[in-house]
Formats: sequence, structure tokens, C-alpha cells
Amino acid sequence: MVKGPVLPGQSLIHLLQLLARVGKGGIQLPAQNRVLLNHVIEPLLGLLADKDVSAMLDLLAPLAERVFTLRPESPRAMEAEALAELLEARGVPARACGTAGEGVRSALESAGRSGVVCALGSLYLSGDIRRAVEALSQ
Repeated sequence: MVKGPVLPGQSLIHLLQLLARVGKGGIQLPAQNRVLLNHVIEPLLGLLADKDVSAMLDLLAPLAERVFTLRPESPRAMEAEALAELLEARGVPARACGTAGEGVRSALESAGRSGVVCALGSLYLSGDIRRAVEALSQ
């Protein structure tokens, strides 16, 4: 189990390790976290190319039915198309999205009314994701 604070750069890997253990029935979650396991979770993913992309995707692949990919706003960012290709090579259907707005809309549509969209990966995505969500609610 993850103990103590999780650093932003490590959050994806810790979340995926936690979900992998949950998927194998290895840990018990508090009730407020367990509710997520009863919903479809649609990952919206963007990563920096200089991170351990392979390790993160190896953890995500067995848990994801599909993934929507984005390119974070950073010169070190991995292209959404390249990330989608790596996921597809691991047997995970992936859709590269050109903008955060497209990614959020696509993931929300796929999740339906009872699903959950979970933005994962680079913190460089957070501002674009936040603005896309705000634009949808206006």
C-alpha cells in the first residue's frame, strides 16, 4: 500500500500499482475509495517522453479497456499518437486526441452517466484539462 505523501511525478505509477493490487484482490480500500471500483474508469493519459513510459504503460495495460491519449504542453512531451501506438501494442485500444477538449469530451462520452474519467500522467495536462472541463460546464 502507498504510504505517506505521493509526489506528483510519482502519482501515476503509485495509482497504477494500487489499482493493480486491487484488481488482484490484494488490499482493502476505505469505502470512499472503493466506490470507484464500481464504475467504468476512462483514463485520459498524457506523458513526458523522458519518463519511464514503458513501466507506466505496463502497469496500466492490464487494467484499461481503452485509453484516450493527449500531448502535454511541454517540449519533452510524448506525442498523443505515439502514446496510443504503444498502448495498442500492449493490446489496449487507444484514441489519440488533438486537444484536451476533445479528450475530455471523448472520455466523458465513453464513460456515460455512471462512469468516471481519470486524467493521469504529466502535471502539464492539468491546466488544459481543467479549462476543458470548465468550458463544458458553461
